[in-house]
Amino acid sequence: MARRSKSKSSSEALMTIIVVLIAVYVLVHVLLPLAVVVGIGYGSYRLIRYMRQKKRQEQLTSSTAAIERLQEDIRQADYQLKKLDTLWENEDFDAYRQLADKILPSIQHIESELDQLKEHINATTYQRVKAHARASYDEVKERLTSLVTKEEDKHELTIEESVATYAPELKTTYDNIMRDHETILEKIKKADNKEELLALHQASMNRFEDVLTGYLKIKQSPKDYYKADERLETARLALVQFDEDLDETLRQLNESDMKDFDISLRLMKDKLEKD
Repeated sequence: MARRSKSKSSSEALMTIIVVLIAVYVLVHVLLPLAVVVGIGYGSYRLIRYMRQKKRQEQLTSSTAAIERLQEDIRQADYQLKKLDTLWENEDFDAYRQLADKILPSIQHIESELDQLKEHINATTYQRVKAHARASYDEVKERLTSLVTKEEDKHELTIEESVATYAPELKTTYDNIMRDHETILEKIKKADNKEELLALHQASMNRFEDVLTGYLKIKQSPKDYYKADERLETARLALVQFDEDLDETLRQLNESDMKDFDISLRLMKDKLEKD
């Protein structure tokens, strides 16, 4: 009886040891790695969450700063636009052009920044600011274009520029006539009857100018005149003939300067013949 009790106690002790060993094995090889994995996973989760929150906070801070800079840019642009309006009203167009060249890139920058910050801005505010920026840009560009048109309208072409632009076929004839005209005026100044000669020459030049003016008008818009081609050809021939007439006038004036030459030449010739 005592032997059986002792054997039973030994068996129970052995089972206890086996259970303990199994428990230790499970703890070391299963539960402990699992706990480590869970711990690492939880730590990674907290770290990722922290990093995301930090990044979101940084983005929020960055976008807030960007919005503040954008607001300052908009205030500055509005101030400059008011100055532009004043310059335009005062017709100080040179100053307007200089300031406009500076503000147009600023408005484009505002539009670009506005698009980048769109998700951080109220939709109504975004649309309002966007529309205002585009309207302001278009208005300044339109005014600059109108300034160019005004300057072009203000500049009236000289007769010489008009000939070169609209009637290049007359350029040589026109240049010849004007060169002869200046030479004839210089010759007339030295003549005894300069008043009479000047009146005759000026009358001829007036007729020349009338024909040339009419020629240029028809050349600029031939569809607005009857028989445009025929009248242009008639006028062209008349101008060419006038060039030749001035050549003849100049030869006659030059001949009058040669009287002393002819007299001296004749005297020298007579003397040579006598010798």
